[in-house]
Amino acid sequence: MSGRQIVVETGLDERAGAVLVEGVGGERRVVPRTRHARTRFVEAVMPLEPELVPGDRWCSLTVRARLERTAEAYSRLPRPGPRRNPGSCMPETVREMWKDAAKEPSSDAALKDRDLNAALQIVDVLTGPERAVAWAIAQRWGDRKLARELGVSHPTAAARKLQVLNELARQWNRRAMRPDQEDITRALRFIHRDF
Repeated sequence: MSGRQIVVETGLDERAGAVLVEGVGGERRVVPRTRHARTRFVEAVMPLEPELVPGDRWCSLTVRARLERTAEAYSRLPRPGPRRNPGSCMPETVREMWKDAAKEPSSDAALKDRDLNAALQIVDVLTGPERAVAWAIAQRWGDRKLARELGVSHPTAAARKLQVLNELARQWNRRAMRPDQEDITRALRFIHRDF
């Protein structure tokens, strides 16, 4: 990716020509000009992309990927317990026809063991103050929505997101857990949208 950026050089104090100034009473004089700063365009040097490999240390990208993966894993878990509206609008005779029919396997609701294990691995690691912000990151909330929930401004909410990501990366690096290939693939999608 190429681009241009502006470089500002300060503290020059070099002569930069003169200006004709009209003074009081029609008097004209030449006043020397001094250049104190200069700007110029240069080709932007893009930082190298992080080399992400499974088993490497956690960074904010891989932490975000694991949090989003956790939210997806929990959303696919079955919801046991009574339902709010267990009734059906279909007549009893119609419901009886399909009661004993074979169920189609639902591939969408199938939860992979590794995703569930990855989700369970971080549940106990989150502390109380981090939990609300980490869940907002996992749910892909915008800064403004998180700001409304926390009662702060959206720049403060964005700063808290970054703070929680960096703090979780530090905590998880101290533990024995490391990112796996799924975390790396998701993290690379944050950098390259077409990945």
